Amino acid sequence: ILTMPLSARAWESLSPSAGSTVTLLGGQVVRPDGSLGENLAVVVRDGKIRRLVPAASVRDQNARRFDSAVVICPGLIDVFSQVGTSGQSLDTEPFVDPDANVLDAMDPSDEDFAKALRCGITAAMVAPSPHNLVAGTAATVRTYGPDGQLDVLCDQGPLLFAFGDEILQQDRPPTSRAGALYELRNLVEQ
Repeated sequence: ILTMPLSARAWESLSPSAGSTVTLLGGQVVRPDGSLGENLAVVVRDGKIRRLVPAASVRDQNARRFDSAVVICPGLIDVFSQVGTSGQSLDTEPFVDPDANVLDAMDPSDEDFAKALRCGITAAMVAPSPHNLVAGTAATVRTYGPDGQLDVLCDQGPLLFAFGDEILQQDRPPTSRAGALYELRNLVEQ
């Protein structure tokens, strides 16, 4: 919920218990339309953002006040995530697989979704592991899915290219940087 880095313990301390309400105050609030508002507070009940209220009206003992440099927003998006894949978002056979989609490796019941949501991460762009020259496409999902299903926002996200030591393996091409560069040039030309 906050745009400043906090430890997992600090994030979890912000999550109210079931049935309780907490009001968050900081320097600015990101409104639903994306604009920034000052002198506002965010009311969270049962772990969900319920409304924005004027900061001057907050007199509740459950108010959490943060530094004036803190911007409170309606959720975070993890833009290079492995959530829901249990580390299985890697296909080690082909070194070029533009048709691979990380959704095939995702498990909607993975406990990482619940952990991410508790920490304020409302959506994640899950990317294939960068161990192939062309590793496949990323997908963007909400961290909460109704009825235990994945709530897919975009299933054909950006194509992941990787060019580093992780892609070099002795049992398949490319085995050298020069080989990887050659393959990448050919792919771009095609």
